[in-house]
Amino acid sequence: MARKFVGRFEQKVDGKGRVSIPASFRRVIETSDPAWTAGARPTLNIAYGEEGRPYLEGYSVEGLSEMHDQIDDLTPGSVEREVMEDLYYSCVQEFSVDDDGRIVLSKDLRDMIGIDGEALFLAKGNRFEIWSPAAHKEMRANRTRDFLASQGEGFNPHALLAAAKGQG
Repeated sequence: MARKFVGRFEQKVDGKGRVSIPASFRRVIETSDPAWTAGARPTLNIAYGEEGRPYLEGYSVEGLSEMHDQIDDLTPGSVEREVMEDLYYSCVQEFSVDDDGRIVLSKDLRDMIGIDGEALFLAKGNRFEIWSPAAHKEMRANRTRDFLASQGEGFNPHALLAAAKGQG
């Protein structure tokens, strides 16, 4: 079983766009890069999507390969497949994580999501998101709390997993 990204981290971004990948994320990136060996620079893939998307998505080599396998299972020529190809083939940049655990986000990528001095890294299991902390606070910060509150007192979020398996 592949390791998953877990945690939430705010990282400094310097004027050149250098940002440290959280250490626990780097371990996942390293172990999920078939070409990586100790002392080498692991590869990280960043999907930036279309204009208007407020975050970047980070994938390990194996994580993006799994996404590509799922896309390849879609009907050739379908709108769904073409959209996914646009997002996860055409709108992806490959990065080499440097010896200090950093990548350099271009000005275009930083401007696209409004990063200025700080980046918020949010784990999502097989991927992670990179947000401007201010944009995340404005758009998503209360989503989980609000959803759980809407389910009523005593709601157990594990019920969502049972429902996904058809058990709930």
